Amino acid sequence: MRTYRRVIILRASVRGSHAEYLCLPAEDLVPVPKGVDPVEAACLAFIHLTAYQMMHRPARVKEGDRALIHSAGGHRLGLPSSNSAACAG
Repeated sequence: MRTYRRVIILRASVRGSHAEYLCLPAEDLVPVPKGVDPVEAACLAFIHLTAYQMMHRPARVKEGDRALIHSAGGHRLGLPSSNSAACAG
């Protein structure tokens, strides 16, 4: 018997992501908790992935760097961006 769980993909680009079925490494998937709306789960993943990419691709934030994040108080990408910068060190 197979068990199916709702998951979201934490990857910048997935070929075939609009397909009905995908085969991906387990580390690229995060389970969606029961009671969480699928649209909300997808939006959260998208926002945090965008913030992560901004901090680690063009900005290349690393330990010891300082980051000035406009609207870091929680407006859309502000809070996720400040969390991503803090995780970088």
